[in-house]
Amino acid sequence: YNTAHYIDKSGKVLLAYRKVHLWHPERQYMKKGENGFSTVKNRFGIEIGLCICWDVAFPEVFRELAMKRKAQLIIAPAYWSLDDGGELAVAQDPLSEAKMLNSISTARCFENGIVFVLCNPANESNVKRKQPFGNMAGRTQIAVPFKGPVAHCDHEREEMIIANVDIKSIAEDAEEVYKVRQDWDAGLVYGGYANCGKSSRI
Repeated sequence: YNTAHYIDKSGKVLLAYRKVHLWHPERQYMKKGENGFSTVKNRFGIEIGLCICWDVAFPEVFRELAMKRKAQLIIAPAYWSLDDGGELAVAQDPLSEAKMLNSISTARCFENGIVFVLCNPANESNVKRKQPFGNMAGRTQIAVPFKGPVAHCDHEREEMIIANVDIKSIAEDAEEVYKVRQDWDAGLVYGGYANCGKSSRI
């Protein structure tokens, strides 16, 4: 399994997640996670969810974590390269994968009123040899509602980013403005708890 852990400052594993959406080549040597999605509350009272890499391509993952599980912060470790889309994607645009990561990161936090952290590898520094697993896409970022990325490696180079984010406050403000969770709970959002979107005969 491709597995991510959320670990507290004492080293205790608070949450383990097995990747559900495997990228096509991964299916040859990894099993799909069967435990679904869950969250955990950290010592600051923040509800945290995890997903991994290709999971971020599916808005349903964020609906599950943010709407059903009430996540305020979602963290996604990834291993995404600029070559993942293959020749067809590169022919369309060599930076298509980077553009995808940037647009998804902003969209997911706005759609769900959450803080989203994407952690993706950079290329090795100071080496001229070919990168062993493709040209990494980078684009590690911290994205929040209203603002989008507040810290961003908008490149493929090694860099550390740090941002102070009042997660509870910005998530609460997003809910006050957009009321996405309220409407979800009321069944006013397609896929929500009530019968929104259910076909009916006239």
